[in-house]
Amino acid sequence: MNDQTPHHDGPLSGHLVLDLSRALAGPHAGMMLGDLGARVIKIEAPGRGDDTRGWGPPFVGPEDARESTYFLSCNRNKESVTADLKSEEGHTLVARLVRRADVLIENFRPGVLDRLGFPVERLHALNPALVILSISGFGHDGPEGGRAGYDQIAQGEGGLMSLTGEPGAPAKAGTPVADLLAGIFGVSGVLAALLERQGTGRGRVVRTSLLSSMVGIHSFQGTRWTVAGEIPRATGNQHPAIAPYGLFRCADGELQLAAGSESLWRAVAEVTGLDPDDPRYAGNAERVRHRTELAAELEAVFSRGSTEQWIGRLDAAGVPAGRVRSIDEVYSWEQTRQQGLVLDVEHATLGTVSLPGMPWSFDGGGRTRHLPPPTLGQHDRSVRDWLDLEDAARDTGPAPAPTATAGAPPPVSPRPAALDFADTVLDHGSHRSWDTPAPAVGGDYGRTLERARERSGADEAVLTGEGRIAGRRVALLLGEFAFLAGSVGTVAADRLVRAVRRATAERLPVLAAPVSGGTRMQEGTPAFVRMAGIAAALAAHRAAHLPYLVHLRHPTTGGVLASWGSLGQLTTAEPGALIGFLGPRVYEALHAAPFPAGVQRAENLAHHGVIDAVLSPGQLRDTVAATLDITDGVPHGGPPGGRPQQDPLPPQDIRRSVGLTRDPRRPGLAELLAAADTVVPLGGTGAGEREDALRIALARIGGAPCVVAGHDRSAPGSMGPAGLRTARRAMRLAEELRLPLLTVIDTAGARLTPDAEEGALAGEIARCLADLSRLTVPRLSLLLGEGAGGAALALLPADRTLAAEHAWLSPLPPEGASAILYRTTARASELAQEQRIGAAELLDDGIVHRILAEPVPAGEDRDGFTARLVAALGWELRALHRAARAAGATGAAA
Repeated sequence: MNDQTPHHDGPLSGHLVLDLSRALAGPHAGMMLGDLGARVIKIEAPGRGDDTRGWGPPFVGPEDARESTYFLSCNRNKESVTADLKSEEGHTLVARLVRRADVLIENFRPGVLDRLGFPVERLHALNPALVILSISGFGHDGPEGGRAGYDQIAQGEGGLMSLTGEPGAPAKAGTPVADLLAGIFGVSGVLAALLERQGTGRGRVVRTSLLSSMVGIHSFQGTRWTVAGEIPRATGNQHPAIAPYGLFRCADGELQLAAGSESLWRAVAEVTGLDPDDPRYAGNAERVRHRTELAAELEAVFSRGSTEQWIGRLDAAGVPAGRVRSIDEVYSWEQTRQQGLVLDVEHATLGTVSLPGMPWSFDGGGRTRHLPPPTLGQHDRSVRDWLDLEDAARDTGPAPAPTATAGAPPPVSPRPAALDFADTVLDHGSHRSWDTPAPAVGGDYGRTLERARERSGADEAVLTGEGRIAGRRVALLLGEFAFLAGSVGTVAADRLVRAVRRATAERLPVLAAPVSGGTRMQEGTPAFVRMAGIAAALAAHRAAHLPYLVHLRHPTTGGVLASWGSLGQLTTAEPGALIGFLGPRVYEALHAAPFPAGVQRAENLAHHGVIDAVLSPGQLRDTVAATLDITDGVPHGGPPGGRPQQDPLPPQDIRRSVGLTRDPRRPGLAELLAAADTVVPLGGTGAGEREDALRIALARIGGAPCVVAGHDRSAPGSMGPAGLRTARRAMRLAEELRLPLLTVIDTAGARLTPDAEEGALAGEIARCLADLSRLTVPRLSLLLGEGAGGAALALLPADRTLAAEHAWLSPLPPEGASAILYRTTARASELAQEQRIGAAELLDDGIVHRILAEPVPAGEDRDGFTARLVAALGWELRALHRAARAAGATGAAA
């Protein structure tokens, strides 16, 4: 997102959440997403705001600016914007935000959002990648789905009150657990949907309810009824299924203990002097039946000492025990503060406010800069100005800077945003600039440039330099959008070309992070034609076998996308980024109709194989570090030892082997990559096609770097021409990066459909074979399972070929071959034997060079087989690398 608010760190940095909810369940979910680093924009009703602004006492602050502590508890890390959703302006505002959002949260009664003009179908028409969290009282359908729900009602209707309190006296929990848990469960669903979206580019609707949250925590109390037919009842402060486990009185207060195992019970008995072998207490079931007598005996002992004395003795014996703290004691407890469970923020009207902190932490740090709960409408102006700037970004001209709102930080940092981005990717303190000052220009255009420098802190729309990522030097090409919308003129273009040529001369990988409206219209054709020179410099860099990695930022359009933005061997984009050749505003002016929503969104382009992945800044650093590690081409570990001996093989029953390769439990490419040292997945052809039945990746397997192209048996559907074009992309990358190519064959055959014929299936098989024959890097192929037809043959040619014991290779599946020759599939096994399709025959015929034995079929020994497979591939890849180096040295000497 092109976020103009302060930098949001945390795992969800770069994600935008639109919070339309009120009261507690939805706002709590929004706050959790904000705590995780997302930018959260909360829409509130003008004049009154969220319902919880009026829930109290207590209220704090001056009389004319009172704040409810209830509202403060669930609305930190949010921006407040007021809008009447029934008005045209409010409707338009929500639509503009929906187009940019990653997540929308709502907890209206079912049907209300539809009546406001935003049914799910419209929301996904505006933004196909939008994840929608919808929270209701009792569910979104069913006989009572339309009921209104509040926490009190849900705790009762959901059974919790019947389990809480003393027998015969139903009680609710002291906090609104139905609301809070609905928010937590909703966030779990949202995170899963965002993870899925990385692969599909599509959002989902996540639904939960207060009723669901209550049933969702029934746990063992639920199965007491659903499985055993026993109706659970309240047991006060004692556990219904474990004893001793509960609250006990001491001389000066209460003590809690939990003896959840027999060893803990014996420790309790030793501390208290009770007989652990008393027949009434000999096992947990006996102790539960005699819970009342046991509690009385324990309290008689505990009454002879203070709470602290008994906690000390129990703790020394390893028994979980504790006191009952009041809320003030919890927040003054040093342990609470040491765990970061108290958070201080600077409120716009209240000053420093202490809030309950986040209930999690991350190694390496999570979100560190927190926004206070907002005052009503605090961000009305800044968010609307940000949207205007976003709209301006869709054209190539500069946009006016947003106006700061009282109480909000300045919208644009005087330090270039490009350098802030670099800080998130580079090793600390490693950045060095390569730029010389941009030349001065006179006239009106010169004054425009000067204003751009003042606004952005940069001297041009492109900054170049170098840094280190995980200790490795890398050249940088960084776009600066605040400088005339990142548009590239002649000075910026020449700067890019110089930097690329320097990187090529110094043998450095290049990381580019463009963000731009395209060519600078103020300079016209002289700037426009410079794009060809940039592309030529990058082509020379790649021809020198050096990595060029691209991360597209929001927005990247026009000539920048059509030159240095689209030439990466690996291309990623930030979440929600607008990526497209034609700016939507230009399209609308030319066609008198809006550009279809969602088409130019990063997630959609990843789904269609235009870019490889959508990554947050933290994910980007890890991905680039892994890519640089793989592309250095040096195997880890020592040189391979002597060539492994061929595993002894039993006589082969080809009918059994064919069946075993079709076992859904059999490990395939997905399991192989999961066991690799490092994997950087690549998505599709990079040219607008993607078939997940053929996957490619950069990887280290058994310490050896390689490019992988293989059939993925776990993917739905069969492979067509686009899959083969994806494999050819992997072949080109292997040649460019001077890495061995590993092909993995495991396919029931290519897709035999009209669209496959129209997509030149046969021609793509032929071109794969031709491309493989021309490769000058080492080639290793693995026949892992099924090997049917041209789809298998297209990945077979290699310097070395391995096969799993039960793998096979055939012009057609045996059933198909039998149908052709005998007009029946009944003779498939006989024909398979005659055609010599099994691994043993392939070894005898010199088609494969080594067979990896399966003493136990791979589907029954998934982990063991995969581990042996990784070791075997690592050895072969290192041997091929060593042989290639020796051949190169011999050639150089000659």
